[in-house]
Amino acid sequence: METKARFLQYTDKICRDEDGNIQDEDVLFPKMIMRFKNGLLDGGEEPGISCTDGHLEYWKNGKLHAVGRPAVTTIREDEDGNIYEEYWENGIRIS
Repeated sequence: METKARFLQYTDKICRDEDGNIQDEDVLFPKMIMRFKNGLLDGGEEPGISCTDGHLEYWKNGKLHAVGRPAVTTIREDEDGNIYEEYWENGIRIS
């Protein structure tokens, strides 16, 4: 099944800053925010990744995860006028 998730390469990946310290905060990039907890993508109640084009991914403990809402979604229409939603729990796509 094709996915709109853009950051699956971060699944279970411990991320570190340029000094080798484990990431444990929000990291701002020119076109996105990535939120980390104990080195893993984890946004808590916020998206783990928020992109300026409206793409959102909810992550918990290094896995795509959201209960009762889509884990991968967009808040803006794509070039074809579509809004997409994917439901994931503990890194497994359920729809």
